[in-house]
Amino acid sequence: STDDDGLCFCPDTAQIFMSGMDPLVVLKKYRKRISYIHFKDLERNTFINKYIQPSKEADLKNNTLHPLSSAGKYQYLKDSFLDNGAFHINSEYRFTEIARGIIDFKSLAKLIKDIKFCGWIVIDQDYTPYKNIESLDVNFKNLKYLFEETY
Repeated sequence: STDDDGLCFCPDTAQIFMSGMDPLVVLKKYRKRISYIHFKDLERNTFINKYIQPSKEADLKNNTLHPLSSAGKYQYLKDSFLDNGAFHINSEYRFTEIARGIIDFKSLAKLIKDIKFCGWIVIDQDYTPYKNIESLDVNFKNLKYLFEETY
């Protein structure tokens, strides 16, 4: 209920998808409010431990696990992480490099061209199992491909 120029929007493609919405539909709807965009891709998490066993670190009173480090890594059973999802949480999805997952970045790149968006697009890589330089290389090459194909 505000003017289009009164409130800006920074969509995050993965967060929108995980909330049950289609990023393309959301970006189309709010195209006049977008100030910059977080490009983040997802893939289905192949390992989800639905039956978590508490470790020695478990707070049985609150039924939670205590973090083992400032990185937010949690332990279950022995020395294994809960799963390989973002921040090692038990999630249906995990983050991956753009255009490697399930988000339709080709359509998003086309929309960005169609609406003449000239703001920032930020690769928001919360987590990756790859080395930083490998992740950077994949993101850069895929972003370049998406926009060379689109423009």
